[in-house]
Amino acid sequence: MAMNKLVERFSSLKSQFFLDAKVIQKIRTDRFGHLAGDALWTSEEELTLTKIISDIQSGIPEQYAIGYTYWYQWLWKIDSRALIPRPETEELLEWLVSVHGDEEMSCLDIGTGSGILAIGMALIMERSSVTAIDISQGALYLCRENAERLQADIHLQQLDFLDKTGHSQLGKYNLIVSNPPYIPQHEKALMSDNVLDHEPHLALFTDSDDGQDFYHAIAHFGESHLSQGGWVYLELNEYRAQETALHFRESGYHNVQIKRDLQGKERMLRAQWIR
Repeated sequence: MAMNKLVERFSSLKSQFFLDAKVIQKIRTDRFGHLAGDALWTSEEELTLTKIISDIQSGIPEQYAIGYTYWYQWLWKIDSRALIPRPETEELLEWLVSVHGDEEMSCLDIGTGSGILAIGMALIMERSSVTAIDISQGALYLCRENAERLQADIHLQQLDFLDKTGHSQLGKYNLIVSNPPYIPQHEKALMSDNVLDHEPHLALFTDSDDGQDFYHAIAHFGESHLSQGGWVYLELNEYRAQETALHFRESGYHNVQIKRDLQGKERMLRAQWIR
């Protein structure tokens, strides 16, 4: 089956990924090592694409079913080991690189997942070094796969960030970034089945009643692991943004700023550590 026939066949799904011939070809290259542009598909390849269609129609998020997603300016490998990258996280990366993109910094990404923030920083902030940590070994393997594919130089480390005894394994940083879990367990009922059934709960939910435990841990960690004048950039729970900002101010941080996303929601925060 030729490429144009495949695009026609999958167009009923209204998927931005299937309508992009480059992504279809990327699936062939990564999964089958097939480099021919418009060559006929093998029966094995057609079977794989048919399975993808079936998975999407059964409710599996198309990013997981396809195994790739566009985010920022790159094509990422993605599966259920990590959250599906969201547009507001692009805005967080855009914000921090617009300010610090040309600086030479030591950066830490807490809860890296598929590695989008850590790898994005490494690729754009070429003079900086980036460390990415996550409690999930599976997520770190996925992050490494993306780093290798995109040729990004980052250091990976498995660590339970909420266990403060592990903080001694980490160094000093000029910039800390995180999109941490922030949804309390009791709010699960408010989540869509599509998210609950397929995305990793470890990356979504916290055990605290207010969802602030990671933010509190990051604020405390920064007091001893941020260099003088260092920055924290965070993605926020839009319903508790002011509460998070207040905690950073009360913890001694300066220049605490909340930024709204393109939907007008309070989804990002930055704060500076000045002793």
